[in-house]
Amino acid sequence: MIGLVTGCSGGGTPVADRSSGQMSHWVEGATVESVATALRVQVPGTASESKAARLDGFQDDSLIMTFVLPTGEVDGFVAGLKPEQPLRLREQPLAASTNPSAPFSHLGSAEPDLLAGVRETQVSRARVNSTG
Repeated sequence: MIGLVTGCSGGGTPVADRSSGQMSHWVEGATVESVATALRVQVPGTASESKAARLDGFQDDSLIMTFVLPTGEVDGFVAGLKPEQPLRLREQPLAASTNPSAPFSHLGSAEPDLLAGVRETQVSRARVNSTG
């Protein structure tokens, strides 16, 4: 099995850097279905451990979603997203000081930027990270 993380953000302002007068907050009731629809991503029927969340921020809103796919289905799923570039392997974690705008820890998942051995690509509507 392989973990697949999909996220979308309206911008890159870290939560900690937003105006102290305006609070960002996690929206109650965000579902995998609602986030997948907003991201225009069809979650495969074989996906398990699906989770999603929406963060309404001061400047930007973020949608995050995680699910697990069998290893053999990852490349086909990513190809269906029509990525701007092929998946590439990032062997080392990004800088430990990374402050994500929508932390995947809210879903109980590791932050993709802080993991080694991550395959990633950019698509016009979401960033895709694959670990495993």
